[in-house]
Amino acid sequence: MIQKLQSNGRYRSLVASVIQDIKQEMRLSSIDFSFIHVSRCCNVVAHVLARSAGQYSDSVWFHEAPELIRASLCNDRLN
Repeated sequence: MIQKLQSNGRYRSLVASVIQDIKQEMRLSSIDFSFIHVSRCCNVVAHVLARSAGQYSDSVWFHEAPELIRASLCNDRLN
């Protein structure tokens, strides 16, 4: 995904429409974006959220992290 987001090429894969949508939003936004790849050990919270996305697809959290990532967030703060 990161390589596809950073490239200027067009893709015909299953994620092509997602890549195009993200790139469109990036072009229209006044915010500068950068994407980098980090190993899973450095990004445990994102990994946990991605793995459980289907289970929590209708959930929204404000001001408090969901229980499933609280321990990971605490560990990330310590590292």
